[in-house]
Amino acid sequence: MFGRYVISVVIICMSALRAAAQPPPADVPPPPAAPTDAPPAAAPPVQPAAPPAAPPAAPTIEIYGYAALNAFASTRTFSARDSQAQVAASAGQVGGAFLMSSRNTRLGARFAFHDDNIVGATLSATLEIDFRAGYASGAAATAWPNAIPRLRLANGVATWATAAGPLKVTAGQDYSPFAPLDPTTLGFTVQNTGNLWRRAAQLKLSYAPVLGPIEFAMAAAVLSPSDGASAAPYSVDFGFGSRARRPALEGRFGATLKPTSGVVVSAGVSGAAGRRSAPSPGEESQREASRLDSSDNLSIALDFDIRIPYVQVKGEAYSGTALEDEFNGILANATGVHSTGYWVQALIKPADVVCVTAGLGVARARSSDLTSNNLTTSRTRNRELTGGIIVALSKRWKAAFEASDTRSTYYDGDSQRGLLMVVSNHLAF
Repeated sequence: MFGRYVISVVIICMSALRAAAQPPPADVPPPPAAPTDAPPAAAPPVQPAAPPAAPPAAPTIEIYGYAALNAFASTRTFSARDSQAQVAASAGQVGGAFLMSSRNTRLGARFAFHDDNIVGATLSATLEIDFRAGYASGAAATAWPNAIPRLRLANGVATWATAAGPLKVTAGQDYSPFAPLDPTTLGFTVQNTGNLWRRAAQLKLSYAPVLGPIEFAMAAAVLSPSDGASAAPYSVDFGFGSRARRPALEGRFGATLKPTSGVVVSAGVSGAAGRRSAPSPGEESQREASRLDSSDNLSIALDFDIRIPYVQVKGEAYSGTALEDEFNGILANATGVHSTGYWVQALIKPADVVCVTAGLGVARARSSDLTSNNLTTSRTRNRELTGGIIVALSKRWKAAFEASDTRSTYYDGDSQRGLLMVVSNHLAF
């Protein structure tokens, strides 16, 4: 047994010596490492936060107007001591007057907007006031400086530029398209004889294309109706026109030609249409509009303006029914009354700073219409002969002396004539 043990030990030792005598094996590259996941992709760079949207650009605002001082002196009694429009009838004559006033002072603002809109229009607006709204009933002369402000203009305009010329939509209170010209004056109201005008809430479309040498002017408007009805149930917001439940319609077509340097010739034709519903004389005034007498009023006006070096001549003429109250003419109530009128004015400018004016205005109402509508205290005819001189003392400062010889003839034949003179000072801003 011992011998087997010795033999086993000898075999183990010999095997160890044989293994030690063999050369070491060549280097074997280690097996490739197990594949690992690809490195993660780099994170996208962090984008800076978008800046907040820029607020709409502030509108551009232009303030304009003038401070006015007018001093009036008259030889007879005028219905308004600061207006040349009407000489009072003999029953109201108490002599002439002297008066100073600043209520013609005017203040306005024009707004131009620069933000985008879905219709691609350029937007603007105008707001304008003066101080000719009147006074509280029964006010004494001590209240004369406290004139009530009056809204003149309050409108927004959308304008599109076209290849031929601008297209505009006006919404708000603006001048109406009918008989749009006014005489040039510094001291008198434009409510002179033969000159119809009004400002009214309206929606107006106007287009001014230029075709060759001619500049056209086209306008069409839907306006709030207006008339002189004041006895109950009628009031400031409810007249014969409102009771007819229809808007007033107006339009104008004009053209301007500049044949040579310094020469400008303009002319236009305009029309007005409306309806009034009123009771016949002696009928119940509260009856429904469908049972009232309704009349459709159609009117036409022509205007012109000619300018040559040193001279300008302009004017208008009109004919129609129910015009004199709606357009600030010679009648307080013109429902059912046909009238005609015209005015013309010449301006002579011998120097850049001097303008000499001379004008004539005439208006007539049909006597038979006054009779049938029981308007027997109204004027049948009014005439104004005006003249003056306006001096530009600077770009902003003007002064003037003007006079009007006015004759007012009434239904009963009473005719009164008076002279109103005014010295004016205007400083524009």
